[in-house]
Amino acid sequence: MARGSFWVRVSMLWSMGELVRTSGGLRLPDFVGIGGQRCGSTTLWHWLRGDDRLFLPERKELHYFSDRDGEYRPDLENYGANFEGASDSAVVGEFTPNYLTSAGACRRIRKHLPDAKLILLLRDPVERAISHYNFRVIGGRESRSISRAMHADMERCGDLDEVVDRHHAYCQMSMYARGYERYVKAFGREQILILFTDELKSASADVRERLGVFLGLGSGLRANDQVANKSATRPRSRVVQVRAKNTLRNLREQTGLAARARCSVARRALALNSGRGTVRVPDVLRDELGAFFQSDSLRLQELLGEPLAWAEV
Repeated sequence: MARGSFWVRVSMLWSMGELVRTSGGLRLPDFVGIGGQRCGSTTLWHWLRGDDRLFLPERKELHYFSDRDGEYRPDLENYGANFEGASDSAVVGEFTPNYLTSAGACRRIRKHLPDAKLILLLRDPVERAISHYNFRVIGGRESRSISRAMHADMERCGDLDEVVDRHHAYCQMSMYARGYERYVKAFGREQILILFTDELKSASADVRERLGVFLGLGSGLRANDQVANKSATRPRSRVVQVRAKNTLRNLREQTGLAARARCSVARRALALNSGRGTVRVPDVLRDELGAFFQSDSLRLQELLGEPLAWAEV
């Protein structure tokens, strides 16, 4: 290639935003966890961080490519800063569960990390949706009954490339088929490792072996005991939970006596409001959710070419 042609090509690539700077020690991920939310990603993230051959940033969910916080920039320098502590020999990665349901994230990851390996966690969609709801209630960010919340989200599920409100997308984020198909088209099946939530509990040794092979470690993922099992709790009152949590959020940076007293009352209210177990889900609602997810589950089953434990024939 002539010297002039080379620089013309470089200029074209730069103008199209396809040339990624790697000078100055910029390090980008070798693998990305793309989802799904409430499918065991925190457990898996701790597993990955517990193996010293891997490097993941302290912050679990970067949300960079889905542009949740407006951090995305084509030069990726602010993204690469998350991986500055990685050694030259480390396998580098990140885990952001909502990438699965974001068409924009898929396009950006394909553009900037075309050779990245992708890890996808899947869970029974009904159980995932219920877990999502419980998580929001415990966090004091959902005061509606589970029936009202689920029905509201079922009504707004449609032919969307992006989740409208990921915090309350209980049903939208349990629909995996479209996101999986999108990533298969962009990356190919060989770059995607699929794991199921139940496997993390019942076959951890097998999962660690598959992870190690997939990530090119030469052996299974090393075990670590960082993850503690938390007993399930549920607020006795959703309203009390929301008000107490909001008080703590609003006053967390205030140090005055009055603010500290209100925070103390809020913490006591949370303790008294905490009950054992999770929210009771009416059988009729479980049946509705199962029927709602049926077509998506059958489509996913078709794409995977293998049966899903939760999908009815």
